[in-house]
Amino acid sequence: ITGAAAREAADHAEEIALSPLHALPGGGRLSIEPTRALVAIDIDLGDRPGADAKRAARAANLAALTMAARLLRLKGLGGLVVFDLVGRGHDGPALISAARQAFSLDNPGVAIGPISKFGALEMTVPRVRRPVAEDLLDEAGSPTPLTSALRLLRMIEREGRAAPGARLIARCDERCAAAIAPFSDVLAERLGARFSIETPVGWGAGSLEAAAR
Repeated sequence: ITGAAAREAADHAEEIALSPLHALPGGGRLSIEPTRALVAIDIDLGDRPGADAKRAARAANLAALTMAARLLRLKGLGGLVVFDLVGRGHDGPALISAARQAFSLDNPGVAIGPISKFGALEMTVPRVRRPVAEDLLDEAGSPTPLTSALRLLRMIEREGRAAPGARLIARCDERCAAAIAPFSDVLAERLGARFSIETPVGWGAGSLEAAAR
């Protein structure tokens, strides 16, 4: 809940929430891409092991349903969700039952349709909060100055814990530096006044660096 372990867990969760690609347990992967109309989820078998291709596809689809339910909650996504299932000749009742179980935490409001002849499973999931990407990224998909500032602050803290007493030098663009300014006093209370923020000419937005000297 608090402390360094919680901070690392939050950083890991942020990375997952902003990534479109996710490895499936046992092999394969799924991609989650929100659009204006719907959330598209593609399941890819990849090099998932298994002598029986149909069984491998079934296992991948079942794993993807369970994982997608958790990831949609983490990402803050909902509305119309369309799964592009892998393979052919799907066991509709089994997959729909698995989907109901995976998304049970999102009820009330979950509705699941039949699997189409094209192998698509459509469902609706309630939207309960603003998508994480809309809070952390700008319209171009780049980190906002505040997002970059908070990331750099955590980088400085990690360097400070790893090198007690060392001088800490951080680099970022000017907008990020301006967003860091309100947090400088809090950071100084934790680490002491042994850090500085540099804004090299031509330093790209979203490029961050922190090192002990």
